[in-house]
Amino acid sequence: MTIYREKSNNLYRVQLFVKGKRVATKRGFKTQAEAKKWMAEKQTEYENGTTTPTQKEDLLSFDTLVEKYQNLHLPKIRIQTQETYLSNMNTHIIPYFRYYKLKNITPAMITEFQTDLVNKGLKPKTVNNCVCLLKSIFNFGEQNGLFEKNPARHIKKLKIPTEKYVWWEREEDVQKFLAAINTQNLSNGNLDPFRAAYRLALECGLRLSEVIGLSKQDVDFTTGQIHIHRQWLSKKQVYGPTKHNQIRYIGFDPNGELAKALREAVTQSPDPEILFVSSTGHRIHPTALSSKYFRYWVKKLNLPTLSFHGLRHTFASWFMKRGGGDIWQLMKFLGHSEITTTMRYAHLSSDIKRVPSFDLAK
Repeated sequence: MTIYREKSNNLYRVQLFVKGKRVATKRGFKTQAEAKKWMAEKQTEYENGTTTPTQKEDLLSFDTLVEKYQNLHLPKIRIQTQETYLSNMNTHIIPYFRYYKLKNITPAMITEFQTDLVNKGLKPKTVNNCVCLLKSIFNFGEQNGLFEKNPARHIKKLKIPTEKYVWWEREEDVQKFLAAINTQNLSNGNLDPFRAAYRLALECGLRLSEVIGLSKQDVDFTTGQIHIHRQWLSKKQVYGPTKHNQIRYIGFDPNGELAKALREAVTQSPDPEILFVSSTGHRIHPTALSSKYFRYWVKKLNLPTLSFHGLRHTFASWFMKRGGGDIWQLMKFLGHSEITTTMRYAHLSSDIKRVPSFDLAK
């Protein structure tokens, strides 16, 4: 039997041997006392014959590992992430590895799996998501003593080229859109009831799910602040935390057009909490807001094609062009967890410094 502390996380790891054969492994003990207690209990089980010493990895299949992962690990993570994980597992990972014993899965096999996804034409980001998920599954198995080493540990991600995002690059397009939603009626003879929703994305950078999840109580007209602390998960029909759990406040002009549109939305909604509702009085569906109402204006005004999320890109781009280039402030407004994500907008700053020149004075 062996107890040692892992340098990577300062947690203790235990390996139990019976007649020179490793029969149990467990990681993640915070103290040496916890590790010794677990080891003593396992030792007693083997001595009393209640547990037969066998190599777990000789018996366990990949299906068993995935089942344990789904039951014990998935419930601990964000609902949105669960959905993505389950989709990638059922579509790509399980069909490839389901009939293998854990002991037979090698790093070379995982590299072949990665190449197979590429050959199928999947986007590099999707391939990376699948490989990272596979690493997570094997990490779970390793930490719970199901096998000795994670075979996916050293598999590298594919390099992903930076994709150009789409936004309204001409200010006249932005102004044309804002003027139209304020003055032109829909086919029913009324103004668009979701004018405030568009402005929240265009002027504050909110995501579509954050707009849908915004409640009347989240808008403070006295201080001119919007509290963004959750989003609406339409598939689950529940509220969830914001992406990366980034809770933030965004200030707005209490006397501006956004405030006026928000007040009208509050007044028009019959629900005591929900801010944006459909004609039936229920929460507006994200697809209806983005693909029906917003797309209607893009087509009617003959504007450059843009998705609802493109309004968020437009906000960030114009913030850098007109806001002095404060990339850190933009990061807070957008709710990014890493500055590298926000840096895609940095080149638009009007405050770009020039490097000193070695040109000879003329």
